Amino acid sequence: MVLPRPMTGIRLSEPDILAIDFHSHTHHSHDGWGLFSAARNREWHEGGGFDVAYVTDHYTWAGVDDAARDNPQRVGERTTLISGAEIRIHQRPTNVLGDRSRYLGALDADSVYMDPELLAEEARRLGRPPTLLYTMPGGLEWVLPFTSELPSGMIGIEINDGSPRGLPQVRPQPEENIALADSMDLARVGAANLDRGGRQVASWSIMEIPGWQEMTPEEVGDAIEETLHRERRDAVQVLERRMPYHGGSPFLVVATLPWLTLEHFRMLSLDERASWLLWIAIVVAGMTLRDRRRLQRA
Repeated sequence: MVLPRPMTGIRLSEPDILAIDFHSHTHHSHDGWGLFSAARNREWHEGGGFDVAYVTDHYTWAGVDDAARDNPQRVGERTTLISGAEIRIHQRPTNVLGDRSRYLGALDADSVYMDPELLAEEARRLGRPPTLLYTMPGGLEWVLPFTSELPSGMIGIEINDGSPRGLPQVRPQPEENIALADSMDLARVGAANLDRGGRQVASWSIMEIPGWQEMTPEEVGDAIEETLHRERRDAVQVLERRMPYHGGSPFLVVATLPWLTLEHFRMLSLDERASWLLWIAIVVAGMTLRDRRRLQRA
């Protein structure tokens, strides 16, 4: 009962399909756990069955540099961490994907704020669009979609954010988030928003990238971005873990304990369920025997 058990991970059978996390951090982020290194980040994503994860530390690519040293030559060899960062643009924290060289010219001296006009100039100079994802939690009124006239707009939006602050926002309004993404032709992505470990994955972003297993980390990053820009809202499928949510119902709030217990048992394997039931029976039998002895003494 007290020993750690493996995380719930995902296993994909199609060779051209991969599982991606678009939002994670290391100890280089101001809100990250001091011991959560790039190595720990990779270990967590390996446990969750991710093939690729973006390191998107706040205002720095230092975690990307740490991760790159242990990346495989071919992505199919092990979980690969690739380049991103969380930067403020259009008044909102936003994940930017890809090599930093495409973004540095638009950043302020502290790498905190990105100038939309300078970003557009960099995109025209390089002949390649930036790739920006809207992060949660955040007000939906700030979502600006990518267009050729607005290259600083978003190509995707998180419809599942695994952070303690992100989940309470996306859980009550999934239909609203999805409808907004569809109306703006935005990719819908899931994100761990991971910065300190934990043992649960809230969602996986699934994409089809032919031949990804033989690609280098840089090549798979390019392929992911190209697919996001080409296919937009059809680029990603988000698989979410089923989670109890009361939806504002007082009855379901009262039913939280039995509901969570049923959900917990539903996610266990047969032998794990048997183990839990056996230990519960042992504890109940021990308590019953203790009470009988007390009654006999009385």
